[in-house]
Amino acid sequence: MRQVAKSKKIKEINENDHRVKILGVIIEKNSNDNTILLDDGTGIALIYLTQEQFDKVHEGDIVRIFGRVLEVKDDRVEIISEVIQNLKNINIGLYEMVSYLVKKLKGEENV
Repeated sequence: MRQVAKSKKIKEINENDHRVKILGVIIEKNSNDNTILLDDGTGIALIYLTQEQFDKVHEGDIVRIFGRVLEVKDDRVEIISEVIQNLKNINIGLYEMVSYLVKKLKGEENV
């Protein structure tokens, strides 16, 4: 059975995480290896995409990535994307506020 992707900020990802979901802005695309740099405000992650995923996103898009953690070393986080959702029309401030309230209601730590 596949593990559930844990919702994380990039700075929270560690070597014990296997599958994560992160939300951020694409700050760079590299067509040589179909990678993007994703910035969530806490850090930057290198994300490996399929060609199809790569073709559907652009610099400046807000996306949510569901993926497998490849490497966490110092400030470097590498993830292989399994699913990418383009959320370019999302109100990021409202999204963050709702996420915060849901975590608070659930009594999760680090709120």
